[in-house]
Amino acid sequence: MSYVPSNRFNITSDIREARYMARMSVADAITLCDISPRTWYRWQAERAPRWAVRLILSQCGHLDHLGWKNWEIRGGRLYFNELSWRHWWEPKHLVMPLFGVKDISIVETDNLSGLISLHKATLAL
Repeated sequence: MSYVPSNRFNITSDIREARYMARMSVADAITLCDISPRTWYRWQAERAPRWAVRLILSQCGHLDHLGWKNWEIRGGRLYFNELSWRHWWEPKHLVMPLFGVKDISIVETDNLSGLISLHKATLAL
């Protein structure tokens, strides 16, 4: 796979703004960049390196680079930005049609292994 430059990482050059866009805390950004708090505050006062801003922007959850324009992942949920903010999908909602499940109560658990074993049992019938 070849490198394709992405404009979504060139939205801003301010590390504080990048952190807000990625909905990260200062502690999370410091951990992600593997720097000290002193370096973080120096970068805020002066100018952060481009790699650090791009690294933080990569955590925004946008899926444009995968061909899913206007889709993003926030808090483990999949959102389409052109729909109301109330419409979202979790992994279990995406897996249900694959296994022919119509009742959401079957997959209320976060562990989908039960759904897979249920599907294998129905295939054996």
